[in-house]
Amino acid sequence: MTTDLLRQLVFGGGIVLVAVVGYALVYGLLLAITILVVWLVLSMAGVVPFPVVL
Repeated sequence: MTTDLLRQLVFGGGIVLVAVVGYALVYGLLLAITILVVWLVLSMAGVVPFPVVL
């Protein structure tokens, strides 16, 4: 019974971990794209210098 409970806990924790990492990756990617687009628009408007080194 204890090993079954432990297995369920580990399995549940693994699912939660994968979900959290997945959400973090998606939101991080969206944030990076948003920042890049905003920076690109501002650099085209001449507000900020666009970094040549990518």
